[in-house]
Amino acid sequence: PALHKIAGLDVTQGLKTLSGKTDAYLRLLGKFIDHHHDAANAIRTAIGEGNRQDARRFAHSTKGAGSMIGAVLLAQRADALEIALSDGAADPYIEQLLLEFDDRMSAFCKAVTEALSNTTQD
Repeated sequence: PALHKIAGLDVTQGLKTLSGKTDAYLRLLGKFIDHHHDAANAIRTAIGEGNRQDARRFAHSTKGAGSMIGAVLLAQRADALEIALSDGAADPYIEQLLLEFDDRMSAFCKAVTEALSNTTQD
């Protein structure tokens, strides 16, 4: 129930991806947090090293994984970042998108982590 209250998380969409298997979905949410919680820093580091291609790949990977679990708002932010990086957008615009992405990711990870911890305690 707590997962349904998380802004930007479409649990129904995420469960549909896994044929309604709740246990698998909960594990996938945990793996998403483990693998993508620091995506904004990875993107920022790649950009700082002058490697926009890697930055774009990190955004693309997060977009795909986010879509799979139903993290629609996060996937949209990652998509906007991926497009801007692909199109060679100016650094200030990229940084603005990155800040928005980082804020959404932080809030999402915190909410999901809390919900998962409550789920395992029930």
